[in-house]
Amino acid sequence: MKLQTALLAAVGLLVFHPFPASAADPILDIGIAKNDRIVDSSRLKRKLETAGASVYEKEGFAALSRYGAIKVPFKDGDPFFEGKKTTWMLRCKFDDLLYSSSYTIAGRWDHGTDDRIIAFTISPEKGGHPRFHVASQGTLDSSQAVVLKEGIMAGTWITIVGRYKPGLELSVQAFDEDGGEIGSAVMRSGIPSRLFESDIPFSLGGPKGVGMQFTRFRAWDSVLSDQEVVAAVTGSE
Repeated sequence: MKLQTALLAAVGLLVFHPFPASAADPILDIGIAKNDRIVDSSRLKRKLETAGASVYEKEGFAALSRYGAIKVPFKDGDPFFEGKKTTWMLRCKFDDLLYSSSYTIAGRWDHGTDDRIIAFTISPEKGGHPRFHVASQGTLDSSQAVVLKEGIMAGTWITIVGRYKPGLELSVQAFDEDGGEIGSAVMRSGIPSRLFESDIPFSLGGPKGVGMQFTRFRAWDSVLSDQEVVAAVTGSE
């Protein structure tokens, strides 16, 4: 029997997965560190710019009181800014999701010129609906966005996940604080084959009125599988 098992494995007929799927290390990993610091703990250890971010170290979160409360400056050659396939994951909470219009909470979006590349936004109609945007020319007309039909609730932690597969697929998901899926949406037509190239930095933070808080933002230079997403959301990597 042992010989038969060995032969089957040798020719690829026996497949055994003793461990669950896990994601590779993210290329950007922003979170809370000791001494009230917000840091990138990825291998690149980028220097972050903060203005309007208040850290609550014991509680493990930061309150972001403005757009761009945390910024990652653009750097040529940085894999995060290459505009290729990616997965984004943001754990956040809002005191109030109602606002006068849709608003950005994370992304490469210049609010002064309205140039945009990729972003998480919230549509406030009938509760908060996360959206994942991508743009090929940096304009509204060149943008595609997939929106979650299921609304999210204020006052509770959620994790928003966006996946961009160039030219093929754009998706958004949301998970509750226990790791249960709230909903998901997928778009498979009109997806840009490449994102707009620009020196727009990455920023975290929403408008002051929504009371945004976050614990962690991660990005990968790959499209994670469903199993890898669940493992990363629940911490079972």
